[in-house]
Amino acid sequence: TYQLSGGQRQRVAIAAAMILKPHLLVADEPVSMLDVSLRAGILRLMRELSRELQIATLFITHDLSLAWMYADRIAVVYSGRIVEEGHPADLISFPQHPYTKALVSVIPVPEKNIARNRIILSGEIPDPLEIPSGCRFSPRCPKYRALGQPELCISSDPKLESIGDQFVACHFPEKKETK
Repeated sequence: TYQLSGGQRQRVAIAAAMILKPHLLVADEPVSMLDVSLRAGILRLMRELSRELQIATLFITHDLSLAWMYADRIAVVYSGRIVEEGHPADLISFPQHPYTKALVSVIPVPEKNIARNRIILSGEIPDPLEIPSGCRFSPRCPKYRALGQPELCISSDPKLESIGDQFVACHFPEKKETK
């Protein structure tokens, strides 16, 4: 018998899923178990095949840098709810939701001279059966604390609203600086 490597098994699984030419491919953490050196190749293969076969892909990942590399649009989900959605370059370069901002802050930056203020979230992720009232992120939100714990954040669930080309569910989204 022949044993396939992790990368080979992943390629076979992707090919098997795509050979049926589905309209939608759900890829849940498709490269999470692979060595970093293999990830880019697998993602390139998936992207090429998706475009060639005209297959839409729902790419689910906890690694925002992979989504940035793969996706045409990114939706950031917190506790089962989309909190921000937009084009990868916009979302990464200017996150408007505090959760997205925290995720972006921990993406490794290869350039040594670029310093990034890492945002380390405190508090517990809410129990899916006991979602807090208002904004689900408020118990862990640095902005909520910095603004003096506004009542609006715990009394009203923010709606996903358009801000330019992005959509944000936050009562106090980041504001772009205008020059």
